[in-house]
Amino acid sequence: MKDYTLQLVGFTGTSEGTAPLQYKAMVRELERAYRPGAQFHFGDCVGADAEAAAVASTLGYELHCHPPDNPRKRAYIPSAVYYPPKPTLIRNRDIVRAVKLLIATPLHNMEQRRSGTWSTIRYAKQAGVHEIDVIGRDGQITIWRLQHARQ
Repeated sequence: MKDYTLQLVGFTGTSEGTAPLQYKAMVRELERAYRPGAQFHFGDCVGADAEAAAVASTLGYELHCHPPDNPRKRAYIPSAVYYPPKPTLIRNRDIVRAVKLLIATPLHNMEQRRSGTWSTIRYAKQAGVHEIDVIGRDGQITIWRLQHARQ
């Protein structure tokens, strides 16, 4: 991963929460990516979003909350910056457009068509995110580094 002056990290994950090995790998990736002044953009949903935001906050990231428009899905994580609530798929695209690194913890290791997490990963590839780290339930990490990433 490139050493960005200001690390812009995004997160997408399953509302079911992370598996134990997936959680450990997520913590390692957040530690690896952290730089002073780093921003953590997340969707504020219950499950993996809440878990990742708690870790990011402990590490010193500035939390940027992109909440869903459905209050029943929200985790209500205290954050430094709040964006307007939006439908989940739209707010996921906002997260992708704001970051250079996307960390993802999907429920299924294989790509799924009807999954918000996998939809966000696909969009990040199309949008030219510099690096996408997909962490499987078994803790294995697949990293996509784009040759023609956006600036």
